[in-house]
Amino acid sequence: MEVKRVEHSSGHVGSGDSGVQKEIIGFLDETLRPDWDFSISQEYPSIFGEFPGGESFYVRENGRIVSHAALIVREFQHGEHRLKIGMVGSVTTSKDFRGRGMAKAVLSQTIEEMRRRGCILGCLWSGQHEFYRPLGFYRAGQEVDLRFSSDTVPDIQGPGSIEFDPVLHGHKLWRLYQRHDVRVDRSLEEQKRLVKIPRVKIFLTEKEGKITSYIVIHKGADFENYIHEWGGDISEVFRNVAWVQKHRFEGKNLTLIAPSHYELGPLEAAALASWQGVLGLVKVLDRRKLIALYLNYLREIEMPHELTKDETLEMMDEKFDLKDEESLLRVVLGNNTLDITHPVLPFFLWGLDSI
Repeated sequence: MEVKRVEHSSGHVGSGDSGVQKEIIGFLDETLRPDWDFSISQEYPSIFGEFPGGESFYVRENGRIVSHAALIVREFQHGEHRLKIGMVGSVTTSKDFRGRGMAKAVLSQTIEEMRRRGCILGCLWSGQHEFYRPLGFYRAGQEVDLRFSSDTVPDIQGPGSIEFDPVLHGHKLWRLYQRHDVRVDRSLEEQKRLVKIPRVKIFLTEKEGKITSYIVIHKGADFENYIHEWGGDISEVFRNVAWVQKHRFEGKNLTLIAPSHYELGPLEAAALASWQGVLGLVKVLDRRKLIALYLNYLREIEMPHELTKDETLEMMDEKFDLKDEESLLRVVLGNNTLDITHPVLPFFLWGLDSI
């Protein structure tokens, strides 16, 4: 079978790609969003729009698209460490064509494209772990999930949260996002599109005329009642969450997702329940660069473990028994099933960036 590729950023009206793009969106809306009143192109504007634009890999059979995977390449940043990652999503095959290896074919081409573009890691989100495992995607990364209820949060005194206004608050929200020590590169222009995703609800707190926190709830068909992105000082985020839970989501429990290395203080104290989650399914695309990045990270922090600052890549391989990609991910990123006794590289992707 032939796997074809199209770049969505090149699909201008009148171009040769624009017709294919429309066909892809129609196929995805039919297979992935049949019961929703908005298009998947509205839900994921970073991929299926012109700015910054991702790409699609697809198979055509009998004159129509029957299998698909989307890819967008991003720069992840933690402090001074930068990591090029490929984010994969919208993987689907028409019902009548399943079992013929089409999804694996489009994913294999997606993996090759990530390697060609210099990605160190590939990431995707799916509950079908066993399907992706033979392709080298393993559960990896750590996050913290906190669930709240109207009974567990205090009744915040004073001014409550306000709803986001894209004209008044757009650039202020973007500046709060830039304060995170873990994030992907996101321009102000991209964020202007992301905050318009259907069903997205954004609430802000302010003090002395300045925006002090934001929380983002819902996103298209995903993240129902989840605070999947937020920013600002923890005390202000807590005030925001508590007020919104009490006054806008009474009777519905909100769940906040956070990087595992963040100190969450009052948020944890007010949670109805908490648990450690896994970031997603991750594939190692450049083993040597990932190890080098991890060692550079270890050199910058105190070393409460047995590694020394003079470790070489080979010594690390031997010490941790890095026999395959899964064991390497276990050491570098951890996961939610392991009792980690060594530092892991802080790695987290905020909800508006997920695909």
